[in-house]
Order: sequence, then structure tokens, then C-alpha cells
Amino acid sequence: KKENIIHFTRIEHDLGERVKELECLYNISSEYDSIHELEAFFEKCPKIIEEGFQYPKETIAIITLNNKVYGRTNWSQQDVTDTISAEILVNKKKKGEIKVNLTKGLDILEEERKLIIEIAHKFRKILEKHEEAENLEKQKKILTAKNEALFKMTEECGQKREELKTFIHAIADKIVVVDRDFNILMSNKVEIGEGGKCHVKLFNSDQICAACPAIKTFESSSDSVAEKKFNERYFTLSAHPIFADNGSSQHVDRVLEICRDITDRKRMETQMFQSYKLASLGKLVAGVAHEINNPNTFILGNLKIVQEAFDDIFPILDRKFDNDPELKI
Repeated sequence: KKENIIHFTRIEHDLGERVKELECLYNISSEYDSIHELEAFFEKCPKIIEEGFQYPKETIAIITLNNKVYGRTNWSQQDVTDTISAEILVNKKKKGEIKVNLTKGLDILEEERKLIIEIAHKFRKILEKHEEAENLEKQKKILTAKNEALFKMTEECGQKREELKTFIHAIADKIVVVDRDFNILMSNKVEIGEGGKCHVKLFNSDQICAACPAIKTFESSSDSVAEKKFNERYFTLSAHPIFADNGSSQHVDRVLEICRDITDRKRMETQMFQSYKLASLGKLVAGVAHEINNPNTFILGNLKIVQEAFDDIFPILDRKFDNDPELKI
């Protein structure tokens, strides 16, 4: 019976020690969950570890992490009779260690060695989780900053787009962007809109314009210009290439066309041409009149002298004719 009591007492003691070890692990987890501050957490951990050992008062737990030491400092190395340590690894890199010293001739139990290793694993998980949370927080801040910058850029782009849209719509000329099938992709006039063929929307024609500049631009990848007469009005069509989005300078997938009404200019040019012709004719007539007027003036100025000469010469000729009837001049 005495042996049984001793046996059961030993079992009870061992169970109590295992419970202390479990409580130690639980308290470490619970402490981290309640604090979440690494500095304060590791300040409390040495005491929790010491309480998990068989002889807490003779146990000295020290945690070294990132060159900082947590735990009691009022002890002498000469009093130490047994020591155990375990590395604290974070993402396979050593960040510190747990070191436990026993004094007064006591030895560390095998279960206590396992406990320290388990605590080191627990610290590893906590630190990795903390680093992951910090990294996520950094990434969140970076993404938030990028998102704000993107939002601001989107607003600015929207404002610039509206300004550009207002500017484009204010242009009196009709501007359209067409693809290779002459379908309208964009325009600056509400009455034209998007969709449909450019020759239909601009000139109400089912046929492609003669000498269409867009065809030349698609073929040559350069600007081209042509004139067109429609309903007694005159237009200039200028085409400008828009290259493919891949940056290729050889492939033109769209063309920007500008249709400008030049009827008034044509009329003005015609009027100016008529004015130039009339002015030239006036100069010619004035020159001819001048050339005729000069000898006429000379003749007119000398007629009196000629008249006086004839007045003198006619009697002489008459007398001469009387004497010579065959006289001829």
C-alpha cells in the first residue's frame, strides 16, 4: 500500500508538471492574443516560462531577440548547474534564442527540454505571423497610396477628357475617326455620332468619295488632302494616320479625317480672280489708249500748222495744174 501511494503520488506529480507545461504554452498564446504588442509580450514571457518548470524559483529564463534581452538579470553564472537553449527561427533565419538556467544543483528534465523547443516553435509562429501582418499592412498602405494616386489620376484624366471633349466639340470643322472599312468610331458632332459610314454621314452618299484621302493615308501611312464638291458647296478632306496601339509605325488601323467647308473661301477666291482679271484688262486698255492717244495728240497739235501750210500750197498747186493738166501728186 505504501508503494502504491508513492507510485500514485509520483504520477500525480508528473501529471501536475505536464499540466504546468500545458498551462505555460496556453498562457503564452493567451498573452499574445490579449496584448498583440511584441515588446510587452516578450517582457512577460520569461516569467511564464519559469512558471512552467518544476522549480520556478530556481529557474532563470532569458529570451534574446533581435539583440535585445528579456528576463531577469540579477543572477550569477556560478550558481547555474544546468542550461538548455533553443534557437528562435523566423522564416529559417535565426532571430534569437530562448535560454533557461537551473540553479542549486538541479537538472532540467527531458520534458522541460521539449517544452523549450515547443515554446521556440510557438515564438517562430508568432513572429512569422507578426511579420506577415506587418508586410500585409505595408502592402495595404502601398496599395492604398497607389489607389489614391490612381483615383486622383483618373479624376484628372476625366477632367482633361472633358476639357478635350469641349475643345473638340467647339471646332467648327467636322472631325471623324474611321477604321479601314470607313466606319465612324468617333466624331465631334452630335448629328454625326458614332457608327455608320463616313461618306454616308458627311455627304449622304452610298459610294466612297472619289480620290478619298483616307485610302491614300491607309496605304502610305502619311497625311493626305483632297477637295470635294457637294450640293454646290466645296470641302477639303484632310486625313491623318493613327497607328496601331502596339506602337508600330508601319500599321495604320485608324484615320482621323477633318472635313472643312471652304465654299466662302472659294467664292472669295473667284471674286478675287475676277477682280484680278478686270484689273489686268484695265491696265491693258489704259496702255492701249495711251499708245493711241500720244500720236493723236501729236497730230492734233500739228493740224493747224498743216492747215496753214495747205492754205499756202493749194494756190501754187492750182496754178501749176492750170499750166500742166497732167499734174498728179
